[in-house]
Amino acid sequence: VYHTLYPMQQMELGAPLDIYLGGPAAITEIRSSAPFTDRLLVFGDANARELIPFLTCHYQQVTFVDLVYAGEGDLAELDPEEYTHVLFAYGIETFGQTTQPRSIQRMPWLKPE
Repeated sequence: VYHTLYPMQQMELGAPLDIYLGGPAAITEIRSSAPFTDRLLVFGDANARELIPFLTCHYQQVTFVDLVYAGEGDLAELDPEEYTHVLFAYGIETFGQTTQPRSIQRMPWLKPE
């Protein structure tokens, strides 16, 4: 958990984007002091992580979910009703050559009752 959008200690790890997001994780949650009430839920890959710093100034909260790292327990904790917008953001290589985007089906709230 970082209490800043720019955890400078991550710069030593060598990946520039990790300065902003603290490295790859199943779920990355960013809360902003922007004067907005909208909340954004993003499902994506490493390409989508690059968008997150630009989105944070338009939302009170941005939650990024990387389905490569997210397990069943991580997905069960998500409630899409808590968000005003949902974005699916995958690079063409991920979308066309992997099954990662289809793994959204693992989410318990998508299963028929």
